[in-house]
Amino acid sequence: MRFKSLLASLAVVASATAAFATAADPAYANTAAGYISGAGVVTDDLNDEGTLSTSVNNFNGAVWLWQSILIADGFLSTSGRDCQFGAGTKAATKLWQAAHGLTGSDADGVVGPKTFTAAGKNWKLYSYDEDDQIYTARYYGSKSSFPAERMLNGRYQMAAYAMYLSYTGYNVDYC
Repeated sequence: MRFKSLLASLAVVASATAAFATAADPAYANTAAGYISGAGVVTDDLNDEGTLSTSVNNFNGAVWLWQSILIADGFLSTSGRDCQFGAGTKAATKLWQAAHGLTGSDADGVVGPKTFTAAGKNWKLYSYDEDDQIYTARYYGSKSSFPAERMLNGRYQMAAYAMYLSYTGYNVDYC
């Protein structure tokens, strides 16, 4: 009888552990989530983001983040950061992709999973505020760096603007 009770307890613990592991999986972060977001370790938060291009998700806070990456790596001037994924951002993205080892259809000027993953190599944990449970990540480009905060809800915001990095265009007051 004790053995059956032990097996039942282990089954409950195993299913609870599996549920927790699934809930903490950062793979939910994409355009369906509505925001640049993450969970768990900060360094892989960009690996599963949605697509940005001249025709998809082309005016929003996520584009602002991508343009900030292009600026930090010297492929876009600060005057080019306007939250709009236009021809200039596309051209700069193609150059960035080539410089970061992406080739063929992965260097097409569209920011997709492989481009975000390549950028994620320079996305590092900068600090953690234990009281507010806010992670500050920093993108370290070849020319400059910039911070972004991952809030308790997993959504990222640009610290200087206190605005979430959304895939929708309604909260782009900082552009």
